[in-house]
Amino acid sequence: MRHSLLSVRRARTVVGAGAAGALAALAFMTPAFATDGPLLEAKHSEQCNAQNRVEITWGVKLTELGAEEIADQSELAIEVTPEPTEEDWVDLSGSDEISADAWNESRQTLPAGTTTATLRVTIPGGKATGEQELVSLTVDVSSVCKKPSASVTPTTSATGATLPVTGSNTGLIAGTAVVLVVVGAGAYLIARRRRVRFTA
Repeated sequence: MRHSLLSVRRARTVVGAGAAGALAALAFMTPAFATDGPLLEAKHSEQCNAQNRVEITWGVKLTELGAEEIADQSELAIEVTPEPTEEDWVDLSGSDEISADAWNESRQTLPAGTTTATLRVTIPGGKATGEQELVSLTVDVSSVCKKPSASVTPTTSATGATLPVTGSNTGLIAGTAVVLVVVGAGAYLIARRRRVRFTA
């Protein structure tokens, strides 16, 4: 009987240790925000300014799920590459708060010659959970300020295009006939006036 009690106790100890280990492993594997969808949305638009530099407008907005899950926005880490100077960064929303009701937008002027720009939003997390990436956008801006190549315009003659002659030139023939008739009639009248009559 004593032997069977020891076996039961050992079994309970093994089961308890296994359950504790499984819970610990699950805790380490689960991220800080276990969600079923995105927490954050992002958008971008580009244009070429008067100085021939690319201006890119970044926009971020919380989803409804993100508004519920992210209580403290100070946990969000926003990283933009290339890193802008104060002169090259304009806050278009007038607020640092990101909400689910409206886009929080900022405009970045990129250095001349920049070909790509990146926006990353992460939740740094701790050693156990690690960094959680919410958004990562890389935009190719290499062609934004490129001027379209000049196209070669085909030259045309001053007279313009003409249609091919496919029928007989009726006008020319009629004109020639009229001239010949007039010339013949004139020659006939002149010959008649100059005719000499001989009497026997």
